[in-house]
Amino acid sequence: MSIYSQEQKEKLEKRRDLINKVMFIPVVILLAIIPLIVRLVLVMPKDGRMNILFRELNLTDYYTQYKSTGIIILSIVMLIFLYFFVEKNELKVDKISKIYFISGAVLMVMTILSAIFSEYKEIAMWGVYDRCEGLIMWGAYMIMLFYTFYIIRNEKSYIWIIAPLMFLVVVTAILGAFQYAGFDLLIKTEIGYNLVVPEELRTQVGELTSDYESNKILGTMYHYNYVGSFGAMMVPLFATLTLMVRGMKKKIVLGIISLVSLFVLLGSTARSGLIGLILAVIMGIVIFGRKLIIKWKQTVGVGVALVVILVAFNFITNGSIFNRIPTLVEDAVALFKGTDAEFNFKDYIPVKEVINENGEVTFVLQDNKLTIQYIEDEIQLFDEENNRIEYAATVDYSMLTSENSAPEKKYTILDPRFSYIEIIRQEIGVFTEQQPIDAILVIINGNGYFSFKLDQQGLTQIDSFSGLPLEEVEAESIGFKGKEKLGSSRGYIWSRSLSVFLEKNLIIGNGPDTFVAYFPQNDRLAKWWAYDTTEMLVDKAHNLYLQIGMNQGGIALVAFLVMMITYLIHSFKLYAFQENYDGSDAMGIAIMLAVVGYLGAGIFNDSAITVTPIFWVLLGTGFAVNYMKQQVRDKAQKLAPHRVIKMK
Repeated sequence: MSIYSQEQKEKLEKRRDLINKVMFIPVVILLAIIPLIVRLVLVMPKDGRMNILFRELNLTDYYTQYKSTGIIILSIVMLIFLYFFVEKNELKVDKISKIYFISGAVLMVMTILSAIFSEYKEIAMWGVYDRCEGLIMWGAYMIMLFYTFYIIRNEKSYIWIIAPLMFLVVVTAILGAFQYAGFDLLIKTEIGYNLVVPEELRTQVGELTSDYESNKILGTMYHYNYVGSFGAMMVPLFATLTLMVRGMKKKIVLGIISLVSLFVLLGSTARSGLIGLILAVIMGIVIFGRKLIIKWKQTVGVGVALVVILVAFNFITNGSIFNRIPTLVEDAVALFKGTDAEFNFKDYIPVKEVINENGEVTFVLQDNKLTIQYIEDEIQLFDEENNRIEYAATVDYSMLTSENSAPEKKYTILDPRFSYIEIIRQEIGVFTEQQPIDAILVIINGNGYFSFKLDQQGLTQIDSFSGLPLEEVEAESIGFKGKEKLGSSRGYIWSRSLSVFLEKNLIIGNGPDTFVAYFPQNDRLAKWWAYDTTEMLVDKAHNLYLQIGMNQGGIALVAFLVMMITYLIHSFKLYAFQENYDGSDAMGIAIMLAVVGYLGAGIFNDSAITVTPIFWVLLGTGFAVNYMKQQVRDKAQKLAPHRVIKMK
């Protein structure tokens, strides 16, 4: 007999319903509001070594600092809500969820250890200035993952996930449409400018310019590649719901959002997003294989409609929607082609080697050598045969920064064999209070930059920003020989990152978000081949899995993969090859395909706080949907009558 009256039960139920709604508030803000925040901050890294890498004293950050603060605050709120509102009898524990908990715990333990032992502890704790994915952020990711897992209790909860994402898609599409047309509302309108730039910084910043040209959608996600990851989740999510939900009104609304999501994805021009979508479509075909065959007329109709929509998009945008697909195909073909074992990238750049010994520097060129010496306050040039090379020197007073600074001196080589080489003598400022350094800058072919300090010891190679000693290195690499330029030079990044990972990070990583500090940045000749410049800063892995491996270690990567694979296998068992699907199935499959889209895009993109929180919330929702589905299935099996088989 119940100790509560009917009136008390109704009050308790209303209270519980109110609490459930309140608990979704941080999730709604996280999905609908946080990704849209764009606000300028001037950042001065406490670790001066980061200044050397990024080559600036004051670093401007529009997309991550405020987002990071918002995410951390919401994660703290989630922890408080979990403590006060989730009761022990509501804990979701089964075999699958235990795997999630254990893998998540291992991932966080290894992330903590990598941060503790990192040489760059400040970065490992809070992240690099324009990424903010340090230990604190990874802790926030795990909180939002399991918080969402616990607050999703029934099908009514789904609206709290879907509605804010619909809002985010629409706003991103509106901003993106203007950006695509070459008019960025965030920087070209007074309202947008005032939202983005704080009043106290407007005199310093002045007029803003877009990070990318028109015909690309950035939204508020920092880079079109991250818009690609976002689209790779949203298109399969809403397209699946459109096909599976019941009710024409719902289908129409979700169908419109699906098309808008497709516009965002295609408008980003991110090939990574297309890869993610293709993998999600393949998984969807496998999941629905049986029904697709049975209802082949509908399948053909949907396929034709999709082709018509894509062609229409392409026509409206004058063909620019698909302008990067040919390069995607070319890269895919090149990836599987054989590699010339004798290939040497140094045969394809102007300089084969830079030798800085005994106070002089020698550039080993393709057809000659150029040696530079510093004797009696003047430089002297010699060719391969040690013949003197003549030059004309001119002084440029226009670049003087103060009365005490020395003017630039330009050396024009008169020998036509070296006409593509320019030498400039200048003072190099440093980020500390040291005196400016007397140095020369050697510019080869307009894109190879080499700086050398001038003193009594002769010439010493230095970093052109900090003035600190620099040594050219030829980094170890694994794979992608001759294919370094594949995927916008991802082949170069991956080949060097794999070497660092396998050599140093199989157990523990270098620290979350420290990739930029541990990548071999002084592999400058290889950079010249891959990027057509020696000055490229490689600040991200462009691969989710390498990023986790290098930053948090091999064990953390295995834990992450165990979590993902467990979820996908469990989803496949629950939903694949069924004859009939209900509303819960629609949500479960939609989220699974969104996760596949993100993980597929992750082969070419790294994690970023502009879009990754959406992934973790969706994953937590997927955990919850699958848990509820499994509970229903287990209960049905227990209630099913046992069949008695008689043996003859």
